[in-house]
Amino acid sequence: FVRHPVRAFLRTRLGVSLADRSHEVDDALPVDLDALERWGVAERMLAARLAGADLDDCIAAERARGLLPPGELATPVLSKITPTLEQLVAVGRSDVEPSSLDVNVRFPDETSLIGTVAHLRGDVLHTVTYSSLSPAHRLIAWVRLLALSAAWPERTFGAVTIGRAREGVGGAKVTTATIQALEGDAATRQGVAMAYLRTLVDLYRRGMCEPLPLYSKTSAAWAAAVHEGKDPDKAASRVWTSEFNHPREDQEREHRLVLGGVVGFEWVLGGSGAPRGDEEGDDWDPSQKTRFARYACRLWDGLLDREELVDR
Repeated sequence: FVRHPVRAFLRTRLGVSLADRSHEVDDALPVDLDALERWGVAERMLAARLAGADLDDCIAAERARGLLPPGELATPVLSKITPTLEQLVAVGRSDVEPSSLDVNVRFPDETSLIGTVAHLRGDVLHTVTYSSLSPAHRLIAWVRLLALSAAWPERTFGAVTIGRAREGVGGAKVTTATIQALEGDAATRQGVAMAYLRTLVDLYRRGMCEPLPLYSKTSAAWAAAVHEGKDPDKAASRVWTSEFNHPREDQEREHRLVLGGVVGFEWVLGGSGAPRGDEEGDDWDPSQKTRFARYACRLWDGLLDREELVDR
């Protein structure tokens, strides 16, 4: 749900998936990979490098897998991948063995949050990906940190998420998102984590009843601009609106379906309407006068208060 709220509603509640699963078999000799294929190769190599494998061994394994262009045709493909890959390895390598913890949290209304959180290294939720670091990656780390803090309050968990440079950061190759541990003693940390989790559960329940005016990157841009004292309208509009040969969230199939087509950001902001009666209270920002703005801040404020982003 935090990865893509509208898609979660369509898939979970309506059973509607708009993913394009068609794939024509190419009978020509491949000389390059598309973005998704390149990401798959890079992600496998990154996991192996972080586990201690030698770069040459990783390259040999990918060549043997048969998904790269044959022979020397694979060299240009690998040359696009390896420099950034090695930067991610340099920043993200850890000597602490990875582990996982089970989570079983029960809320006062008898709702249960059950699952397993992986990618733990000591008390740090440590994730490295070849993907560009996106709002979804950051929110997922936040949800997992809260779940760990609620289930294991005697431990002080932090989170570090490392990926290729986030969109809009010129010159950087790698972005690191760090979330500090919740403050206070064990009881305080657990109480804070439970409060934020209740907010997220409430957002999830609302998002399973209707397609909320929550759009991953656009809502993140709005909330971040509000948090930094910048112009949220300008920041969110830039992330929402597609440019020539650069599709953005206004072009996503799910958003076009629920909004009736491609619409401008002014329509997104105004069309969401004023907050409803049940969208008021202590954990809603009263300074936000539209549903879009209010939901964006409610989802993001807790994380933005505790997160540090570093581009390098």
